[in-house]
Amino acid sequence: MLVLRKALSVSASTILGILLGSLDPVVAQSREVIPFQTLGFNRSILLEGLNPQFEISVPAPPSGQLDLSQSFVQLRLEPSPALDPGSTVRFRLNGEPAGIATVEEILADPLVRIPLRTLSPEDQFITLSIEPFLYITGNHCQDIPTGNLYTLVGNDSFFQLQPQVPDNTIAGFFQPTYSQVTLVVPTEMTTEQAQSALWLYSLISAEFSERQIPILWQRGGNVQDPEEGTAQVRLDTTQQEIDIQRQGSLLRVAAQPEVVRSLMVQLDRPALVSTGVSISQADPLLDQPGIRSASLDDLGLVNLTQRGIGTMSYPINFDLAELEGRPRDPAFDLRATFTPTNASLQDRFHAQVFFNDTLLQTYDLVGQTQLAETIPLPPLLLRRSNTLDIRFVSIPNEGNCLSSPAEVTVQLRPDSQLTWSEYDQPTYDFNDLPHVFMADGGEVVVDINQPELLASAAYAMGLISRLGKQPLMPEVIEATETNLNNLSGSASWRILAVAPGADLFTSPIRLDGQTFDIFNPLNNQLLLQAQPTEEIGLMQYFSQDRVPTLWLSWWGNDAGAVARLSQSVADPRTLLASQLEGNVATSTNPIPSFTQVQSWDLRGPTLKVAGSGGFNFQLSMQRYRWPIIVLTVLLGGGLVYVLFQQLGRVPTPPSIEDDGPPR
Repeated sequence: MLVLRKALSVSASTILGILLGSLDPVVAQSREVIPFQTLGFNRSILLEGLNPQFEISVPAPPSGQLDLSQSFVQLRLEPSPALDPGSTVRFRLNGEPAGIATVEEILADPLVRIPLRTLSPEDQFITLSIEPFLYITGNHCQDIPTGNLYTLVGNDSFFQLQPQVPDNTIAGFFQPTYSQVTLVVPTEMTTEQAQSALWLYSLISAEFSERQIPILWQRGGNVQDPEEGTAQVRLDTTQQEIDIQRQGSLLRVAAQPEVVRSLMVQLDRPALVSTGVSISQADPLLDQPGIRSASLDDLGLVNLTQRGIGTMSYPINFDLAELEGRPRDPAFDLRATFTPTNASLQDRFHAQVFFNDTLLQTYDLVGQTQLAETIPLPPLLLRRSNTLDIRFVSIPNEGNCLSSPAEVTVQLRPDSQLTWSEYDQPTYDFNDLPHVFMADGGEVVVDINQPELLASAAYAMGLISRLGKQPLMPEVIEATETNLNNLSGSASWRILAVAPGADLFTSPIRLDGQTFDIFNPLNNQLLLQAQPTEEIGLMQYFSQDRVPTLWLSWWGNDAGAVARLSQSVADPRTLLASQLEGNVATSTNPIPSFTQVQSWDLRGPTLKVAGSGGFNFQLSMQRYRWPIIVLTVLLGGGLVYVLFQQLGRVPTPPSIEDDGPPR
């Protein structure tokens, strides 16, 4: 992750009091189970090659506070049955050897349990490394092409952590992996309290962005204490001495923007390692200039040195939100050092550069020890989430494949970096959402009196915060007729959560008509038809007075349709956030279900919209083609008949009048 563009400092003088020991007596801390799936691995992890490597980390409890007798990692491994039983899998914890298992043992029992050990004071994470050493015949040149050098790590593998001392601090509230987190807001709120609620929901979503934890929005009513394994945050409108207070899995936050802003600081600051704090004021956010490069450390690559035979891969993942925009002229400065390959032995050694699964460059590295290249990244391949994969492939000569051929050591140098010149303008595709809506100066225009619209605005902000891994702090404006008619173009971005009503916006689908249709103009296929009785949630992204605008609304009589759509898209378990394409999303089912959410690209010639008070000749011809054909045949036949009656009769000779005898 890059350094956040927004920085907030709360000095010691800002904190009126740090209240320790003011809560109920400490209760026993329940154990925490963290499946790999919750950490973002929706499928099992495939490790291929002679000696692939895989690392995974979870936040560590404070040093000395881990009950080692009940803390462990349990893995489910599935090695290829074609492997030699003597192939092994080695495990490391924070760089130190923690065990080894043979393929024969794993095939007999695929569940491998690795006990945790005492952590050093500087260890902020528990990092597990899995290092298979695989072979079939011992002849590596024959084994590699078979494709059977692999093992699977099940995504139902998990960490189990049992702290000895419960962490009841404010910062510790955001560390566990809950099954769900609920934000409870008052039934009635002022504009300032609604702004606090939306900010707080955005903050919670950003803090849990690395874990697949649903964040629910709940209005007042009969509020129950959180169930075991869940957490709850309550926005408090009453006057309390303590502004932020934690009690187990319950966190109470005063409904004041400056209090929520104080939570935007790094959660390991001294003020937030207590159980409760009171805030007198919070310093404003400080803007920092946009970045123009990103180092390997910024991009999250830790393992810079690898040693082995076969393919050694360096996958570098980055989001446009981390780069703070869509980069123009992106390139990667590749700097690598490696041990030389002896050309006389006819060993092969080369590098491959892939960007989003597209091969960009290959390099023959035989006889070399350095690689320094600047590789342009095609802008057309840029996505919201990108993967730049640097692969070094060492293939021994057939005569050097038996026993143990010389391994190659590769180091991706720290001065390798991603660079770009400027930022491009928004494309008005949903891929823009994280990086465009991370900028300062945003606005949320919402009808606070409609709970469904307020909830939909919260879920939309949570979606963007989760994708961008940063909280949003926009100005919240009460939606009135006057405000909607006088929206300025000074905002950097805007979220509209307002009813359809009179259509004031230049949205792709205008909601001022009796119906609308989405169709394919190439074959005139009707894809979606909205009748007045339909209940459809709508999310539209477009430019309104040159301001990137996300409009949340609905079609029909059920305002809850838009809240259900936003909730479905924001839920990390549905994976819809990463699948949104185009600039319009619709939900046509009253039950939140990812199978009923569709996205449409209405910017170009591929799909078109008809209706909304207008007339589309092309779609009308497609829809009513058979009646039109029949009517045309009837009219044509009638016209032919009339013409025949007028022009096709045998002419009657003129009669001769008797004018008397001729003279």
